[in-house]
Amino acid sequence: MGNLRPNPAQMLLLRASLMQGEQAVESLEKWKSSTDLKAVDGGSQRLFPLVYSKLVSLGVRDPLLSTFKEVWVETWYENRRMLQQLTDVLRLFHGAGIKTLILKGAALTVLYYEDFGVRPMCVTLTF
Repeated sequence: MGNLRPNPAQMLLLRASLMQGEQAVESLEKWKSSTDLKAVDGGSQRLFPLVYSKLVSLGVRDPLLSTFKEVWVETWYENRRMLQQLTDVLRLFHGAGIKTLILKGAALTVLYYEDFGVRPMCVTLTF
């Protein structure tokens, strides 16, 4: 199993997505100056939608936001598609009296994020 802790680049992106005001902007600037934008790791890319959402809410204008927005749009579309499929399966289960529990991204997206684009996820059905 790989390292589950965020690397330094990912920590800067997390700070950009979770901090307020100038601290968020400063974290993005530090990330940009310390990262080869042509070789961004997958873990960092998964944070792009959350960073995008935060920085747009702060009114930040940065050319890099267009890249973040592309990932957000992709994430939004895929999550909507997967959650619709999950809804269909849940209706069948509930109709058959099968109790279900939704965990992780699907639950967080609907209940807390309230934005289908900020958290990349995959739906796995386990029986």
